[in-house]
Amino acid sequence: MPPRQEVALAAPSSVATPAAPLAIESKLIESIFNCLSPGLPPDWKRAWVEITDQGAGKEKDAKFRVSNIGHVTDEGEPLVPCNAAALMGSIVGLNEKLPPDRRAWTRALLVIDSDGEYELSYDYAK
Repeated sequence: MPPRQEVALAAPSSVATPAAPLAIESKLIESIFNCLSPGLPPDWKRAWVEITDQGAGKEKDAKFRVSNIGHVTDEGEPLVPCNAAALMGSIVGLNEKLPPDRRAWTRALLVIDSDGEYELSYDYAK
C-alpha cells in the first residue's frame, strides 16, 4: 500500500451520479483526505463522509467512517477527522457548483478509497 501522502496526491478519478454531475477539485479532496488521514488505521480500504440534511431548518449531520473491507454497505468504524465542522463545510460548500434544482439534497456521500479513487453522490427526497 502506498504511503498515505501518496494516496492523497494520487490523480483520483471523479465518478459522480448522473443526477448531479460534479467535478471536484483534487486540491479539495487532498485537503479532506489530509484531515481524515491521521485517524485512518494502517489496513484501511475505504473512508467516507456522510452528510444528512433533514430539512425544515434542522442542522446538517455528518458521520465519518472507515472500513478495511472496502464496501460502504459495511457499517465501518467511526473515524475522527481533524476538524469535523470544517470538513462538513467544505462538502456542503460544493452546493454552489450544483445546478440550483439539485441543491436540495437530503444526503451527500463522499467516499475515498485507499487507491486514491473517490466518489461524491447525492440523494434527493422522492
